[in-house]
Amino acid sequence: MITSVESLLKQLIQEGEYFKHNDDLLISWYQKIRADSGKRVSQELESLYGGFFANSVGQAFVAAYEVALQRLTGVDTLEGVASFCVTENKSTHPASMQSSLSFDDGCYRVSGKKDFVTLAGCAEKLFVAVSFGLSETGRSKIKLVEVDVNAAGVKVQLLPDLPFVSDVSHGVVSFDSVIVDQANIFSGDGYSDYVKPFRWIEDINVFMSVAAYLFKLSLVFKWPVEARVEIMSLLTSLSNLQQMDADNPVGHVVMFELAAALDQWLAKNDEAWSKVPDEFVVGWKRDLALLRVAARARKARYENAIAVLDLI
Repeated sequence: MITSVESLLKQLIQEGEYFKHNDDLLISWYQKIRADSGKRVSQELESLYGGFFANSVGQAFVAAYEVALQRLTGVDTLEGVASFCVTENKSTHPASMQSSLSFDDGCYRVSGKKDFVTLAGCAEKLFVAVSFGLSETGRSKIKLVEVDVNAAGVKVQLLPDLPFVSDVSHGVVSFDSVIVDQANIFSGDGYSDYVKPFRWIEDINVFMSVAAYLFKLSLVFKWPVEARVEIMSLLTSLSNLQQMDADNPVGHVVMFELAAALDQWLAKNDEAWSKVPDEFVVGWKRDLALLRVAARARKARYENAIAVLDLI
């Protein structure tokens, strides 16, 4: 079992087996790579490992997303894909959450709708953030609940493919008085303990996985040595960032700077794509937008962090 990023990078370079599990089908590829990574590397390195052996940005994203969910919840996502269900009315704020958890006739029930659920078309487990009454200050109390996608009352409606990472499905998920076991209601505050930390964990893991995919391409297609060294350094920094808590302002400053560094690396090495077959180039140009999805939230966390640290 490899537990250090340095050892993993060294082994990946020396093995020279860059297209393991060369499967274009998203879920079957995912199941194979997670079965492999679960045996070979620690959980902190699984996103890097999955990204390195991904055949597309979409595959790299799914590997990272599922590892992030497992790290957040402690629920095994090795064999079955899970989705995090939070967004309502284009917002993840507690005040926007109309989906609810109630206790009626001796049963806990989930009702409501989530408007934009990643991997809705293939998820087996749904982690749903719901309102559960009001706090003493009159604000919604949020709980996180695990729901089986096949439970009575769950309905999934797929949305049109996004213009990037189109192999990753998204959808609307409705819950019509879905009965859940008390054991599947997570302890603690659903927002501060799960929703907010997930954005941090997901951001790190997605960047690490996509950067590992780029590192693989730089090795396979013999990009300049400087390019390979720099992306390897970025991977090491991203991996080490996982040791910081989600509420550590230093971590948010560093993450913002690492994201900027990856942008600079991409701009600096734009000409190197001329060495890459068209199938990879077309896919990359289409899917690059993935790295911009959370840019506004990342910047907000950065600005808040430098204010907290009195760096302004």
